[in-house]
Amino acid sequence: MSLQEIGESRNSTDRITIENLRKVYGSGDRQVVAIEDFELHVPDNEFFCLLGPSGCGKSTFLRIVSGLIDHEGGTITIRESDTASDRPLTNMVFQEHGIFPWMSVLDNIAFGLKMRGVPKRERYDIARTYLKKVNLSGFESAYPHQLSGGMKQRVGIARAFANDPAILLMDEPFGALDAQTKEQLQEELLEVWTDAEKTAIYVTHDIEEALMLGDRMGIMTARPGTIKEIIDIDLPRPRTKETRTLDEFVQLRNRVWDVLAEEFARSAPPGEDT
Repeated sequence: MSLQEIGESRNSTDRITIENLRKVYGSGDRQVVAIEDFELHVPDNEFFCLLGPSGCGKSTFLRIVSGLIDHEGGTITIRESDTASDRPLTNMVFQEHGIFPWMSVLDNIAFGLKMRGVPKRERYDIARTYLKKVNLSGFESAYPHQLSGGMKQRVGIARAFANDPAILLMDEPFGALDAQTKEQLQEELLEVWTDAEKTAIYVTHDIEEALMLGDRMGIMTARPGTIKEIIDIDLPRPRTKETRTLDEFVQLRNRVWDVLAEEFARSAPPGEDT
């Protein structure tokens, strides 16, 4: 079965259409159904966040969309880009950075462009533009071992945006960072995303992070993972630390927690408190 079908979705505004997605690990008595009856429509240029209990299949879903792993059932339809034909379909940003330790910051950001055959001068001009957008100007020649965790994630985000994918996929990229750095990077990510006008799917376990970033959020059930509920995030943009104090933010956070609570209980091992 092909990983992705490229073409027109039924709704011309949808960039991604997922129907009846199913993913199974193992075989026979050792078979584990990770995702089942998963359906989702993500419009063009939307920032969609995906939450759920640990082990529900959030990261698995993201890797299926990216083409890194196969699936056993259902369809993924990604609407073709209206721009240059050499534009990549997806780009992933991982929690563990994923940047090359033997390359400088600038070379890391320009890497995807180099693989696409973009001329050297052009790719470095683009790389420097995104270097500035993520507040790393002056670190062009630095190497990853010289950077903090937050700076490494800035490099990963800059590289993904510089490569100009149709869809940006992010798997808890700020999950290992301290709270202050995390909040700062959330604001910076939103600024870059707003300028770039990209479709984004962002996996997180953090309710407040999803509310700060997303246009909508999908809440997954415990394994086998499927979409339990989709919630609109009707909070004004741009979102800053003041957004967290709004009554609407608190009400949404409580609503999401109520939806998640039952799934957390279902996902806990027998006898474990939740």
